[in-house]
Amino acid sequence: MRHTFQEAAALWIEAGQWKPKTLAGYVKLLNIIEAEFGGHYWDQVDKPALLAFIGKRKEAGSGVATINRYLSVVSGIA
Repeated sequence: MRHTFQEAAALWIEAGQWKPKTLAGYVKLLNIIEAEFGGHYWDQVDKPALLAFIGKRKEAGSGVATINRYLSVVSGIA
């Protein structure tokens, strides 16, 4: 079954046993990530799409550590 990015992210959040502070942090990061990939199917979130996302986050002033957090969330969903 092909999932949208939003569906895959929701399944990931629901499957986790998160501490409240961790969950809040992930939700905050997912809001930004979903703004970029929300309309995509999960299999469309590929290397070129991620590189474009990284470029946009750098332009928006995100630092390396924050970008790594975004990528960790995306990696966790996979």
